[in-house]
Amino acid sequence: SLSEGSPMVILESLALGIPFVSTDVGMNRMLCKNKNVGSVFVDDDEAVTEILRLSKIAPDLIKKACVDTIRMYDTPEYIRRIESIIQDVILEK
Repeated sequence: SLSEGSPMVILESLALGIPFVSTDVGMNRMLCKNKNVGSVFVDDDEAVTEILRLSKIAPDLIKKACVDTIRMYDTPEYIRRIESIIQDVILEK
């Protein structure tokens, strides 16, 4: 799609240890900070290049990168990071 917040299919793919190649919509660029989990592209040639690049990465490295990425957006981890930010703000006062 041309506009999406957080495409569930990308998160589901990462949860299964499968990297993604996607258009630059929603939080896709943020999810692929680790280049072993996926990438965003502008044109079809770039997408093919990324698919070929990802196919050469060892599956265990991809799986670990996917798990690490999903953990960053796991609800308990997200809450822990928000609490940490709040605590930092409180301590600054």
